[in-house]
Amino acid sequence: MNSNLIISLVGIYLFVVFVLSRLIIPNLGFKRTKLPLKIPSSMQKTIDYLKKRSKNKQEFLKKSFVFITKKFHGGRKYAVLKVHESWKPLSSIWDKGGFANCMWMNYMLRVFLITSGFFTEEDIKIKHTFINFNIHQYLKVKVGKRWIYIDAWAKVYGLKFGEKPPYFI
Repeated sequence: MNSNLIISLVGIYLFVVFVLSRLIIPNLGFKRTKLPLKIPSSMQKTIDYLKKRSKNKQEFLKKSFVFITKKFHGGRKYAVLKVHESWKPLSSIWDKGGFANCMWMNYMLRVFLITSGFFTEEDIKIKHTFINFNIHQYLKVKVGKRWIYIDAWAKVYGLKFGEKPPYFI
């Protein structure tokens, strides 16, 4: 195989993964997806429950992370196989539990954090990185003067609350 062909294939792959996918997959785009006007009632009840048991932003963030990572999990195996679920409505993802892609887990965490009143959109940065040759999304959340890495999807691989995701899992 000649080197020009290899370079072309790598370029096409990078364009598809880092540009095209962000243009067509919901919640992965270059712009932040707006939060819904109405959320499932069971989600609102969970947010209210966690809020009552949290003294501050940090506690609410941690409790939300724990809740989301118990109800949902990430995983390489399903990341591509279940990409079609990216187009499902929030209520469908919320009600089913189990596997959720990184974008959905982050979107739900954003819903929790902002709906709680503890956080604003300015307190949440949506970040993208390269994991296992695929695009991956995680959050940075501001608590006080520091930013905390949040990657609920990668918890299944041992990544802990506050740890930045690696390039390979």
